[in-house]
Amino acid sequence: MRPSDWDHPLRRWRLDNNLTGEQLGKMIGVTKFAISDYEYRRRRPKWLTRRRIAEVTGGALGDADFGLPNETQSVVGSRPSITAGSEPPG
Repeated sequence: MRPSDWDHPLRRWRLDNNLTGEQLGKMIGVTKFAISDYEYRRRRPKWLTRRRIAEVTGGALGDADFGLPNETQSVVGSRPSITAGSEPPG
């Protein structure tokens, strides 16, 4: 395991907030296995999941934390909150 694996912002935020992968996953509508994949950089969350992460973290995490252009930071707080299991507008 590389030291950077332990350094992912999502993992740091989750641990700082005393959440398990399962608890965070339920908050954003994914499995604990998906959270693990994001934290260990095995895959990147889709746009809607990144948006949910940004909402749950109060904007502390966004696209840049997953190595992507910043698309979600600007929508946090400007649109109604999306709950797990709901579909995006449109």
